[in-house]
Amino acid sequence: MSKLSNAEVQELLRRSGVPMLKSAAVAVVASPEDKSITQKPKNPAANKQSTFLSDEIVSLLSQQVGNESFAAYSYFGGAAWFGKRGLDGFKKMCETQAMDEIGHARKVFNHLVDANAPLTLPPIVAPFMEYQDVKEVCSAILDHEKSVTKSWRAIGDKALEDKDMATMSLAQWFITEQIEEENKASALYDRVKMAKDAGILIIDSDLKKG
Repeated sequence: MSKLSNAEVQELLRRSGVPMLKSAAVAVVASPEDKSITQKPKNPAANKQSTFLSDEIVSLLSQQVGNESFAAYSYFGGAAWFGKRGLDGFKKMCETQAMDEIGHARKVFNHLVDANAPLTLPPIVAPFMEYQDVKEVCSAILDHEKSVTKSWRAIGDKALEDKDMATMSLAQWFITEQIEEENKASALYDRVKMAKDAGILIIDSDLKKG
């Protein structure tokens, strides 16, 4: 008795009235000699959606995860400097800002993950901690906030060019946030710049309360 092909078996089942079940997850594969069936097993990974982000946006945002993380490191470095000198108000301010920066890094990270982007995290270098005085620390904080604002404007410009509305929205949120951060850092620096030793202690006391 000759071996029936898959197509012949299916035809016999159809004629006999036996109900034939179809499955979306499993497909029939023909034997090597049977050319009548060409379906192959489905590969779930083949249906995985690729990211809508451009390569340059992915690169910029990946770097920004590092930038925000480095900002947290820098604030922790400032907190350590202030802590060694008994300036607990300045220390508290830096610690609070450091935690905010960690939240910012997480926000960017989740944007990339949610977009199914090929994420590569950059290395984070150690922050500078050999400051000479309070004014130098506050000047460094202001410069860093300006640098972060500049990087977000670059991301926003590229997102606008790509018509990437999701990243444009993210960049706008951060740019708005940076306006507040720069104003706070600038006001603190101006206040510290004019203060003498007693004035520094008054500022420290105010920061401890706030």
